[in-house]
Amino acid sequence: MSESASEKLMIHTELQALSRKIDHYLRTKSENVQSPENLDKPSLSLNMTTKAYTTENSKDSLPDRVFIKRNSLLTEMFKQNHIRTIRHIFISIMIILALQVIVSDLVENGSIDLNFELIRWAFDKFQVVCYTWFYMIMSSSCLVYYSFHFWSNDRIKQFSSDANTLFKYDLLWLTLYCIYLVLFILLPCYVVATNKLPVASAFIILIEQ
Repeated sequence: MSESASEKLMIHTELQALSRKIDHYLRTKSENVQSPENLDKPSLSLNMTTKAYTTENSKDSLPDRVFIKRNSLLTEMFKQNHIRTIRHIFISIMIILALQVIVSDLVENGSIDLNFELIRWAFDKFQVVCYTWFYMIMSSSCLVYYSFHFWSNDRIKQFSSDANTLFKYDLLWLTLYCIYLVLFILLPCYVVATNKLPVASAFIILIEQ
């Protein structure tokens, strides 16, 4: 019984000492934070998820982020010898394949055949693609933007007091926007089908949709 009592006494003494140390640490930290010298100095903390330093000015405001420059993932990878070796092997394979194609063309045809005919065919009628793409970009960036800007400002100025008229006004603009979306889908498809655009040219227009 005496040994267990002495062990309990030692544990109790150690817990009290640890509690005093924690209280002293917290008191010192709070005094440092509240001191006028440290109020003007924002504390820096490293955010490991975003790789950025944040400055904490107060508990009520969001921290200001100070981003630091760092190398990209590929730059860090290429600093390692085995990654550089794999890169050099890949470049060597590409050079060997290119030399093989050149030698094969010289032996079989007597000249180098670059086979640009397929590329020319795929991008044929490129002027149609250019002006169609231009009209699509202008309609998205100018027509939609300024229409939305006009609607968002005019609806409050004109119909803020009449909820029924405001609803009809919003419904009108929603209908116009739906008509624009339908035309934006149908007209490029009509241009592609009418001009019989090849694969790459049609792909550019359809992806822009």
